[in-house]
Amino acid sequence: MTKDAAAEEKFLLWLFENQNTIKDGGAVYEGERVTMKSLAVRYETCCSIIFMTMRKKTPMFLKDSSRARKSQITASIVSYIFGWWGIPFGLIFTPVVVMNNIRNAGAIPVEELFKQFADANYKPPDENIFVKLGFYALSYVGAFASLFAITSVASMFK
Repeated sequence: MTKDAAAEEKFLLWLFENQNTIKDGGAVYEGERVTMKSLAVRYETCCSIIFMTMRKKTPMFLKDSSRARKSQITASIVSYIFGWWGIPFGLIFTPVVVMNNIRNAGAIPVEELFKQFADANYKPPDENIFVKLGFYALSYVGAFASLFAITSVASMFK
């Protein structure tokens, strides 16, 4: 388990264990007050190298916490600097990711998380099929195409 996954699991486990306290008026998590109307948020980064573009979500944080602000700024800056360099997806995904980070588009009320906990069939949402199959397949095809192009150009100078 990665450090990010462990941090998110810790937060969600704390929420699950403190549902009643939060419903009765609120609880405190890492110095931040959590109520039913509090927002949990995740941000996203986008990094690209030539024909390969990757998107990754940060762990879930309370929206107004200092850790969330730090994560928002870091994810946006990393995406803004390193996201553009992929063709074509870096040029498409980078502005989307940066704008979503600025607008807190990944925010979900704690109340909604509790509804998801209550659903016995709840499973965390997977990435869409395009990301899982098409996007990564195109990334690998692009990587092989660029490798082929480099070797072809190199062979011309022999």
